Amino acid sequence: MKKLFKQSTIIAVLILTVMVTNITAFASGNFVNGDFSSNLTIPTYSSAYVDGSINRTIFAGAEKSKAKPWVFADVKLTSVRTQNDKVNYGVLALKRAIAYFQDQNQHLKNNDYFIILNNGFIINKTNYNNQEVFDQAKKTLLDNESYLGDTIFTVAFLSGENKVVKQSMWKLIDMINLAPGSSFTSNTNFNVGISTQDQLTLSETLGLKTADKMGANLGITKSATLGALAEINTEINENLARTFNFSNQVNAQKTENVTVKHSATKNSMLVLRYQLVDNINVDLETFYKITKDLQNNMNMGGRDIVETKPASGASGIDIPSNVIFDVIINQ
Repeated sequence: MKKLFKQSTIIAVLILTVMVTNITAFASGNFVNGDFSSNLTIPTYSSAYVDGSINRTIFAGAEKSKAKPWVFADVKLTSVRTQNDKVNYGVLALKRAIAYFQDQNQHLKNNDYFIILNNGFIINKTNYNNQEVFDQAKKTLLDNESYLGDTIFTVAFLSGENKVVKQSMWKLIDMINLAPGSSFTSNTNFNVGISTQDQLTLSETLGLKTADKMGANLGITKSATLGALAEINTEINENLARTFNFSNQVNAQKTENVTVKHSATKNSMLVLRYQLVDNINVDLETFYKITKDLQNNMNMGGRDIVETKPASGASGIDIPSNVIFDVIINQ
């Protein structure tokens, strides 16, 4: 559950080959198959080619929105190791985390939060008082040593403040040099969508609670069954539509191809081919605000033993689309 899905935004194939002059941006509304809920800047000569250097990434716009209220936080060790004489920092942090939620009037039995151990086992409302939980926690926290920087467990809990951010970027995927008088057909293969492992990461970012779909144990690889992935896809699509006003679909990773014929010209030209990529991430400022008291509680007593980080990662999840844009530079 550590990695909840990444998945791709499908926007029907759009090939734009442009001799860039005064093009700057296009406004929202049915530009491609799916409505953009904010302005989206397209690449221009000046943004792609600056002082003789080619920009590999061009910012295209950003928006922030409410997510579902589930927050996924990795509890990472800041000590050299978990075992310190008779004290195990993993066990100590877990006890303090549970005590923190109880102080906040949140309880396992009410499904206000759940805990994901490193072996994939989930402690939730259905099993928190069973012997199996004790055995699994002991196996994970006591039998397996963790070291500096390791995630010792993950906490998913409810918070109405949770937010996500979508940043759209144009990323350079191909560069074609045309000599004067030459003409040819260029082919570019590019990936669209995301892997099944990324789907899990994306669901954590969007605050989707998938523990019920996946059962009590996600397994060591934190992977989901095909049936669960189908449900996850549906929920991601619905949540993206609600969050960012998209009608796009999130599909599994695949490879596509674009073919463009270039006519002969008197001057040499450089063709810069960019792909539109959406990056989905938690609002990091909001996340650290939400988890600050939890982290402080686990570190009480004057010794910092853990820190909280987004379970989906601080860099977010890239969702490559099949929107391709060519910027042509006369040399």
